[in-house]
Amino acid sequence: MAHGVKQAMKWQIRTHDEDAILLVTVSGDATVELVGRAVAEGVGAARREGISRFFVDAREVTFAVSDILLYDLPDVVENQELLCTDYVAFVYPVDSSQRETFLFLENLFVNRGFRFRGFTEADDALTWLRASL
Repeated sequence: MAHGVKQAMKWQIRTHDEDAILLVTVSGDATVELVGRAVAEGVGAARREGISRFFVDAREVTFAVSDILLYDLPDVVENQELLCTDYVAFVYPVDSSQRETFLFLENLFVNRGFRFRGFTEADDALTWLRASL
């Protein structure tokens, strides 16, 4: 369910050189526009480094939009040149009140052909990404 934006989403992007994985840490209230900007920055950094694996730490994110708006998110990220051949692992808190939203996002992306998987444990997400190398 949507609510007013209280703390706009922020993100930090860095590479995990030994594994060729782009690490993205996000926090705050996510809107489709802010996710699009973060994806554009992340994909740009990944392409410059020749990286196609993304680890997104979303444990501090709250979605500030409705599920109807989230439905457009795969189109938004595809417009930012995230490819269906890229691997995206995102980690969300196990006790998240928005667990259903995270599961909805995972299913939405997978059904649109993306290699996109949600995890509640960071180690599991990294293991999945490393197995795809």
